[in-house]
Amino acid sequence: MGVVGPRTVLGSHAKLRSNDNTQGATDTTYLLRLCCKKTGWLSKRAHFTLRWRPTWFHLKGGRLLYGESDQSPVKTIPLVGAEVGGSDDPLGWTITPQGAKRCFHLRAASEAEQQSWLRGIFDAQIASARHGTHACVLQ
Repeated sequence: MGVVGPRTVLGSHAKLRSNDNTQGATDTTYLLRLCCKKTGWLSKRAHFTLRWRPTWFHLKGGRLLYGESDQSPVKTIPLVGAEVGGSDDPLGWTITPQGAKRCFHLRAASEAEQQSWLRGIFDAQIASARHGTHACVLQ
């Protein structure tokens, strides 16, 4: 996985200005709406059986919603402050939400798809961090 390297913290220097735009929303809100929307199928490793299952994901704001189909994204992985790390699988990665013991194992179908999802996740983490107080952690 080309993105993963030594533990790196991003976001503390990525302050977003809170100027109002013409619609009255802050730049942060605007960026969340603009850059942090992505949907599609990924494989998610089941927590107990450790089997890989196709799962529908929807990146929305600072959260990754998921479920069995695009009609049922009922579970949420909070991304603000989450640690995103590598995997033994070359197309996989892990997400550990801040303060959580559970680690989510995800896998894309291709390297391009993996890079697109990781870019979206990191953009969502940075955009949803208020005044640079939360960090995007890459392991």
